[in-house]
Amino acid sequence: RPSRTANDTPSLTLEQALEMQDMLISEYRKSEFQEALHDAWKVASGNFCEELRVRQTLCLPVQCPIIEKFGFPPTRHGVHLSVRAFGPY
Repeated sequence: RPSRTANDTPSLTLEQALEMQDMLISEYRKSEFQEALHDAWKVASGNFCEELRVRQTLCLPVQCPIIEKFGFPPTRHGVHLSVRAFGPY
């Protein structure tokens, strides 16, 4: 179980951070995810804001169950907190 900071935000050890990265990479490398991402970017037609929106939409269902295993809420805010937890590394 991850430790918590003074404001009760989960923190990660280096080993946990690496494990989380490996789990995310494993999911992102799957052909189904890659195809959906490429298809969505084609539809976005180079519109940066739309590319960002579709990437977030596709990534969130992948990220949430993984970050939850490390004590982060399975939400966009939880993703933000999990990214911040990588700060020391």
